[in-house]
Amino acid sequence: MSKAATRSRHSLRFQNEAVKLAEELNSQAEAAKAFGIAIQTIHNWMLAEKENRLTANVKLTYAEIEYLIAAVNCLQEQKTYKSKVKAQELKKKLKVFITRMV
Repeated sequence: MSKAATRSRHSLRFQNEAVKLAEELNSQAEAAKAFGIAIQTIHNWMLAEKENRLTANVKLTYAEIEYLIAAVNCLQEQKTYKSKVKAQELKKKLKVFITRMV
């Protein structure tokens, strides 16, 4: 019996850098070789980029981010336990999202 292949999850930054290099070199094969990944992977990421399916394509203004943070803080100030727990969850997700944008 053969071992099942494990899929590695690449960061959005990694995906975007690979796509950018493929576009600059005008070669998916060269970019794939440089990043040590399959050509098909680069191809899929480039399609996702064109269709705006890569999460990094989500663009928020600083004002929108500040609004989201204020909304989460407002939710956290509410008296119910459920709203405080929800605010904690949203804060964690917002931090992850912001770090992926940078």
